[in-house]
Amino acid sequence: MAEERENNLGLAPDTLDLNSAFVSVAQPIEGGAAWVCFDENPVYPTDAVTPMSSIPGWYSLGELSTNGFTEAKSVSSDAKRGWHNTVLLTSESETTETYKAEFLEYVRASVAMLRYGKDNVDVNEDGSWKHLKHGSTGNQTPAFVFDELESNGHLHRTLVKRASGTEFDNVGHEVGNLIYYGMTFTALAPKGGGEAIEEWRAKPASDSPSEPDEDASVPESVNSNSTTAELEAYAKAHGIDLSGCTNNADRYAAIQAAESLGAE
Repeated sequence: MAEERENNLGLAPDTLDLNSAFVSVAQPIEGGAAWVCFDENPVYPTDAVTPMSSIPGWYSLGELSTNGFTEAKSVSSDAKRGWHNTVLLTSESETTETYKAEFLEYVRASVAMLRYGKDNVDVNEDGSWKHLKHGSTGNQTPAFVFDELESNGHLHRTLVKRASGTEFDNVGHEVGNLIYYGMTFTALAPKGGGEAIEEWRAKPASDSPSEPDEDASVPESVNSNSTTAELEAYAKAHGIDLSGCTNNADRYAAIQAAESLGAE
């Protein structure tokens, strides 16, 4: 009986026993853990390990609240009743999946674009917004990625290929409390067809930073949305030491600190 059950599951025998390695707490990866893309035809990630900063069109959404993000699923069913009004069978009529997060970096341009619409936000060079209009979002349907680090060391990536903002929390401005944007998005079918949501798990190949690309062109300036290659090329060209930086947030902070000292 046990052997038959294992064959039906298609799993190795030891997965039928208790395994504490299959348990995890919710925790973010180093650096950005939430990303957004507003492109009409996004370039989607296809694994859990490729840095989102290296994929064109994707922007970090910065820090989330301690609630992280919440995924919810609801299924509507159509009950078929008999003459005696008893339910004889049910059929699934609609499935809705939503994602909610509270974005703490409310002055980050990509976050403001989610709430107010991409075309209603003017952006500073440092990635913050300098002017926004409370207008229509233009029915924008961005793509999302949420990255997590499981307790067992595996990376866990959730991709929502297309979503629509369906609920926006009130924005509190109480003295001494953080200002943040709480938003809920409903997953939509992607325009090219296929599944609306995909998830991957994988062990990271290496925690060490990549070597700068010798052939990488040097950008005139960098900001918080710059790629690893851009940040490293800029730092190398300006003699800025990035030793000890393990992610793009650290690299950009090191560049800002070095330039601030140089300006004094």
